[in-house]
Amino acid sequence: MVVVLPVVVEELLSEMAVAVQETARIPDEYLLSLKLLFGLSATQALDLVDRQSITLISSPSERRVYQEREIQDGRLAAAHGCSSQLRRRE
Repeated sequence: MVVVLPVVVEELLSEMAVAVQETARIPDEYLLSLKLLFGLSATQALDLVDRQSITLISSPSERRVYQEREIQDGRLAAAHGCSSQLRRRE
């Protein structure tokens, strides 16, 4: 079985990065592609980014934690984390 999705996602993200560098925004066609690939999760994740509710915390050992902050009435109500080990490409 050929695994195509990672290749498609990698290409989409590369094209998005070029578009953002050129125009400082993500064109709607790329947002629609993300929604097609990832469904409602993509929309919810982008909403968190738009609200500046995601923080990347890195350790010296290169472990990274993405923390979601829930802000209500201008105050931090809760923080939830998702840890992952990301490997650098060489």
